[in-house]
Amino acid sequence: MEYYSDGYEKVIYRGNDNLLWKADFSKMYLNEFEDLKSLKYKRYKCIDNFNEDLMFLLKKII
Repeated sequence: MEYYSDGYEKVIYRGNDNLLWKADFSKMYLNEFEDLKSLKYKRYKCIDNFNEDLMFLLKKII
C-alpha cells in the first residue's frame, strides 16, 4: 500500500521535508524490473481529502 500520484511528488511529513513521496510505485517497479508481473492493482480515494492510495501485488517471474 502506497500513497498514489500520477507524478512523483514530495510530501511534507510531520514537518519534515524529503522523507515521504507519492507516485505510481507499482508502475515504477514494473518499469525497472523485467521479472515482475502485476497481479492486483487498485486505487482508493481518501474520504476526507483529494488524495489517493494505491494497493498492489507484484509477483516475481521465475
